[in-house]
Amino acid sequence: MPVNFREFWKAARAPHRRWMWWGAGFLLFFALLATPLPLATPAHRALAVFVLAAYLWATHAFPLPVTGLVVLFLLPTTGALSHTETYAHFASPAVMFVLGALILASPVMRSGLSSRVALMTVSRFARTPRRLVFVIFSLATLFSLFVNEHAVAAMMFPIVFELAYSAREEAPRLPPRLFLAMAWGCIVGGTGTLLGGARAPLAMGFLQTTTGETLGFVEWSLAAFPAVLVLYTTSLLLLLRELPGTLPGTLQEELSRKVAALGNFTAREARTAGILLLTVFLWTTAGERWGLDSIALLGVILSFALRVISWREIEEDVNWGIIIMYGSAMALGASLEMTGLTGVLASTLLERLHLHPGLFLLGLAFLSLVLTEAVSNVATVAILMPLGLALAHPLGVSGKMVALAVAYPAGLAFLLPISTPALAIATGGNLLFPRQILLSGIVMKLVSFLVVGSLVFLWWPHVPGGG
Repeated sequence: MPVNFREFWKAARAPHRRWMWWGAGFLLFFALLATPLPLATPAHRALAVFVLAAYLWATHAFPLPVTGLVVLFLLPTTGALSHTETYAHFASPAVMFVLGALILASPVMRSGLSSRVALMTVSRFARTPRRLVFVIFSLATLFSLFVNEHAVAAMMFPIVFELAYSAREEAPRLPPRLFLAMAWGCIVGGTGTLLGGARAPLAMGFLQTTTGETLGFVEWSLAAFPAVLVLYTTSLLLLLRELPGTLPGTLQEELSRKVAALGNFTAREARTAGILLLTVFLWTTAGERWGLDSIALLGVILSFALRVISWREIEEDVNWGIIIMYGSAMALGASLEMTGLTGVLASTLLERLHLHPGLFLLGLAFLSLVLTEAVSNVATVAILMPLGLALAHPLGVSGKMVALAVAYPAGLAFLLPISTPALAIATGGNLLFPRQILLSGIVMKLVSFLVVGSLVFLWWPHVPGGG
């Protein structure tokens, strides 16, 4: 009788069987500790913690923040790092930038500003199914340039769900396209600036800690712009094909009802828009002088001073688990660097593989594209950045190029709902299914490989600060 691997994997991941995954991970950890290796003791222990963390991230045996707590527990208790060295990374500028960006996203959602912009734009321009999909996709892309893509997906989901549900009988092809438009817009836009997700700031944190270099807000945006343009166009071509010619009447009625319920533009929305525009302006003009983290915290202070947010709302809205995951990844990367493990691994690989600088970057980028489908994009950056930076210096490759080659592809997860929350949220309405995501995402993934390969050789070496 043939083995149904899909059913086997589903059964193995059932909550009551999670203990098997935990047990296998810690058996691997202790076996690696007990295996004699030609490494100094701290490096040996750092390697064991790194392998365990990669295993837990890949299998999702624990939630990502819990894996972060495991890392923070094991690094000092095994002696890989001291307690002070382990926890010092929570005070890094990169962590403060992510925290500020997460807090700033809260008033944008709470004030109703994002919903108003979305609904008013949809009602004004979406006169046909093709235009509706175009507007949903474009809005998700635009919002994700300035707000964490996960928050954008969560904000847009209720709007898209009600529109899709009202059209499910008269236009059955439309609902899946609407959810794909929302998810793909979040993915494409989320890679366009440092604000779309935690992976880019995490890579910047590794870069600054290891080399002292940094990539600014404008530099990253310039580096990402051609890819965003190509992926935006490709996505639209796929999303707009074979759609009906007119909007269902039920959908038009639902849209009119939601717009009528918006009410008048409020003072809170106006203040929120002003703070967000000022913060983005300062990031682009004074980011290098003041620091992206300081400007993000200024935006947070103004939000409280102008009463557009309360601490109770912050406690409810901010995903504090991201901060734990982020700080633990920084500590894990530091343990590999400070114990000399990355140096040993780099020298070993250089001796055996005879890497060419261009092919090294291309291989790193392609590995990031593949790995991000199996583990989270933040975990992908945490796994690849330390080794990439260790190999970069002997090869004469800029650390900034390594950060781009790892962090940008890590955001292009198009195949599986588990790979990014935007796709997972899109399946929540039971109108878009994993099989549809996979079949549609294959083309986007292939295009992503071509785009990233072109960026490595043709664009990033010529971007100011990237070469």
